[in-house]
Amino acid sequence: IEAVGLLLEGAVPRVVAVDWVDADGSRVVTVVVDSARAGRSAGAAVVRVSRAYAVARATWAALAG
Repeated sequence: IEAVGLLLEGAVPRVVAVDWVDADGSRVVTVVVDSARAGRSAGAAVVRVSRAYAVARATWAALAG
């Protein structure tokens, strides 16, 4: 989350929540962050390669949205 925030905004966003759920046999992560540029935003990703990669993808979706 920190690395994605630094890449997209030059600052680390505040983590509001990270939730994991199973949806129809797939593991999904949802990330909610607060940032200076985007405000409060959320992103989600399906875990395909690793949990860390999914968190990064979800954070990217939240901040780039």
